[in-house]
Amino acid sequence: MARQSRCLVARKEDARSKLSLIAQEVARLLAAIVAEAATLPRKLNASRAYAASVSDVEQQLVRLFPRGFVVDVAAAQLAHYPRYLKAIGLRLEKLRSDPTRDAAATAGTGRAADALAA
Repeated sequence: MARQSRCLVARKEDARSKLSLIAQEVARLLAAIVAEAATLPRKLNASRAYAASVSDVEQQLVRLFPRGFVVDVAAAQLAHYPRYLKAIGLRLEKLRSDPTRDAAATAGTGRAADALAA
């Protein structure tokens, strides 16, 4: 019985240390998401002249951030959020220099999404 108790205590301590590491990783990931997301409102406001592109970006953000996304989105997918947000920011920066290119890319993406949905 004492041996089982020692094993249980050892497993509990092992689990506790792993849980702490997981919590730190989740906190780091959420900080990266918040840092990238914090840059977007200013870029969106600066791009308001391109209504169709801004609307597309806003729709993307709505899909990325539904209520409770931290709990509902799989951890493997959540890990990509900083990259997604950085790409959205770069898109908004490039939008001002070549809005025609962005409109063409948006139209192409829309057609591909329609084809997948069919």
